[in-house]
Amino acid sequence: MHKPRPLELSDFGRKLGGPTGIGELMQDLGEALALNPRLLMMGGGKPARIPAMEAVWRRRMTELLAQGDAFERMIGHYDQPRGSPEFITALVHGLNRHFGWRLTARNVCVTNGSQNSFFYLFKLFLWLWLPGLQGTSQELYRRLKARNLLVVSGHHFFYGLHDPAWAHQHECLRLTCSQPEPIVRAGIAILADALARG
Repeated sequence: MHKPRPLELSDFGRKLGGPTGIGELMQDLGEALALNPRLLMMGGGKPARIPAMEAVWRRRMTELLAQGDAFERMIGHYDQPRGSPEFITALVHGLNRHFGWRLTARNVCVTNGSQNSFFYLFKLFLWLWLPGLQGTSQELYRRLKARNLLVVSGHHFFYGLHDPAWAHQHECLRLTCSQPEPIVRAGIAILADALARG
């Protein structure tokens, strides 16, 4: 009996199938919840818990469940590619009313989750760039993790780029600032101290 040959992947497939920042982050998050409750979560993943917002979600879910097939339509119908027009209109009105802005629907982009949102944003190179970083962003990630601060090394976001001479791919970090202010301040202080030490 012939042993099947392993599947040969393209360069892009090997990059996507290999280690990723999100995979590394999710591993860290799982370990952190069980092993290290003092870990400062600034790498992404679960957003901050806001009790007032959670109450809105709970109330809205109860309303949906009481409205005939509204729940089934919510989970079973596709929206337009740019998102639900009703949701976008409500979001624009709410932001304009609350902040006094003059947004239109053209200013709103709805994605299918925070990870995709970050991916799109980072492809616009909107993250922390550390030109001249001593070592690599992956090494900095490991040093910060040892000090109870989780971030994501930016090198994971440069799919298909294999130029070892291009330092920028190893000089970026992904951070999230959605945690409570004391955690963000403590995390930034740890990061600043690590950078100052080189």
